[in-house]
Amino acid sequence: MEDKKTRKWHGSVCAGALTSRWPFGKMITCSDHIELKSLVGRFVLPQEQVLSIDSAKFFPWLGMGIRINHVRRDYPERLMFCPIAFWRRSNIIDHLRSLGYKVA
Repeated sequence: MEDKKTRKWHGSVCAGALTSRWPFGKMITCSDHIELKSLVGRFVLPQEQVLSIDSAKFFPWLGMGIRINHVRRDYPERLMFCPIAFWRRSNIIDHLRSLGYKVA
């Protein structure tokens, strides 16, 4: 059974220098982890491995996104998600804050 606080968004995923644009990217958030899935890979970050969440620009022409600062050495340092509807970025950040993630 899925947690009622679990949410899913579609968009672009950036992992290091690689970007997978929508509709191939997905961000799944819940109280114990964040998951990014795309053509560039699957990245699961338990909440204790997430240092902070902050707003970021993918590229000036690609839209506004969310940067996930983490401690995983086996993942690219740069993990970002940009929702299809980029104006929903603040909704996602508010949701992550409500789940207990540190939002910068």
